[in-house]
Amino acid sequence: MQNIFVDEEFFSQEEIILLDEEFKKYNWELVGSSIPEVQEPTYHWDKTLPSKIIEDLFKSKIQKFLNKQIETIKIYANGNTHGQCGHPHVDVLEQTEGDYYTLVYYYHKNWKPEYGGHLILMEYGGKIIENIFPKSNSAVMFNSKMPHCPLEPTVHCKSMRISIAYKFRVIGDLL
Repeated sequence: MQNIFVDEEFFSQEEIILLDEEFKKYNWELVGSSIPEVQEPTYHWDKTLPSKIIEDLFKSKIQKFLNKQIETIKIYANGNTHGQCGHPHVDVLEQTEGDYYTLVYYYHKNWKPEYGGHLILMEYGGKIIENIFPKSNSAVMFNSKMPHCPLEPTVHCKSMRISIAYKFRVIGDLL
């Protein structure tokens, strides 16, 4: 279950231009989320991305990498500013049948180390497996049953940490 793949330069410049054009068509919404163990909800910015163009960009790249057919489950953007930290969570319950994966793409521009905003990947029980720096135009793919937690940007960051989450299920080999 600990297969973690990182791509430091996920999209080409042409693909980034296409993604930028589509991304600005949709609006941000401030949403709250909570888990039973934590009494205070956390807030972050969310942008639903119903774009077939964006979906196809991610889907074709992932299918080529995995050499597998995949089915899109959900695609959306997360935005976090200083003070907006996520909770440890899984995207799919451990007992769920099938191969589910999450790809997190870092959409923000010119991210610096002092901005923080790392993604923590864990084992059940909380042991940290990976600490992923949110480098601009990079992506990390991992099993959706793996606990993970996005950390907030530091006080040094005056912009938003923007990631696009692409959640999918493997449905078979490519023909």
